Amino acid sequence: MDLLVALKEALRPESDIDKLAALKSKSLIHWKTSMKAAGLVDGKDMVSEEFSFIPGQKQSVDEWVSTAMLTSCQSWLHAHSIANFKNPKPLDMKTLAEKMEQILATDVQTPDIQAYIWTGKDTEKTEPLLANKRAYIDYATDLWEDCFDVIDKITRNVTPDKYPKWWRSGVSAASGIADLAAKSSPFYPLWNTIAKRLRNRA
Repeated sequence: MDLLVALKEALRPESDIDKLAALKSKSLIHWKTSMKAAGLVDGKDMVSEEFSFIPGQKQSVDEWVSTAMLTSCQSWLHAHSIANFKNPKPLDMKTLAEKMEQILATDVQTPDIQAYIWTGKDTEKTEPLLANKRAYIDYATDLWEDCFDVIDKITRNVTPDKYPKWWRSGVSAASGIADLAAKSSPFYPLWNTIAKRLRNRA
């Protein structure tokens, strides 16, 4: 039940990334206690083949949770971005870039803000955990481009049917979204600078 509550809290529209940290913590506890007691995790903290993300192989709990958190973090970023046409109050692009970086921060260790996929521990400097980190950076980069695709259309005041198809043709941008788009344009280079630094650590 605690894990389901943590998942719900992490994916609420108003949630912040501290809820992702709580979800990761609850997931690790769940797999190393309840799932171990159920026989789905062995004494070496390896998830059975049946539930592993690696077909036909066991997988460490750390790797399993990292992969699950990758999807959760991606969902959080999209839900809070201007790329999500259902969000009337998306994050501005400067704040979104900060959140993207904080999710992978190795030097931030406070009760509220922690590393959610990548903590920098020696045990995590292996594949597929490194692959998850690269996949996260790739996703964040693609999302960044998608956001600025929308921002470009809005700031040029094109008709809604010219917006990217994935942003839903025919949707008009509310005034608040238009203001956010106008203020965000100067931040386009920001994420590419951050991503390059993060990739060098991978």
